[in-house]
Amino acid sequence: MIIDLSNFLDSGKQVMSFSFDVSSNEFGIEDISSIVDSIHIEGNFYKVDGEILIDTEGSYIYQAPCDRCLVQSSNEISFKATGKLMEEKAGNNIEDEESDEIVYYKDITVDIANYIWNQIASSLPMKFLCNENCKGLCQKCGKNLNEGTCDCNIETGDLRFEKLRELSLND
Repeated sequence: MIIDLSNFLDSGKQVMSFSFDVSSNEFGIEDISSIVDSIHIEGNFYKVDGEILIDTEGSYIYQAPCDRCLVQSSNEISFKATGKLMEEKAGNNIEDEESDEIVYYKDITVDIANYIWNQIASSLPMKFLCNENCKGLCQKCGKNLNEGTCDCNIETGDLRFEKLRELSLND
């Protein structure tokens, strides 16, 4: 994801926009097979007070089994991020200044692949649900409770106190 900055750096332009679609395969990471279709990315470079800022937003379709009911589902996930563009110089120690918010450019090009991957990785859901009101599976028979109720008699309460329920106060 190399972007040519030659028309932006040396000109009087204050804003440069970019937009593209990228496949998840281009990141070289095998563990993102749950991202289907392409990842749409839009953004702008801004010159502000002698600095260059980057503002991006993107979206992708994430497909995986629901963590509650195990039904294969897909949701659109969006992300937004801002950062600062800095020139990579021979004296700079990039590893000391490495940050998700700093993107380095060399000569007149910038590769934003790592920057975009960091945004995608941080937007991946920790718990994926088919919808917010998912009821999950019956803990006794395994029926999907989103499709209807089951005939299981499930007592609610904390099982650690089960022996206390057996005590009688009248003894």
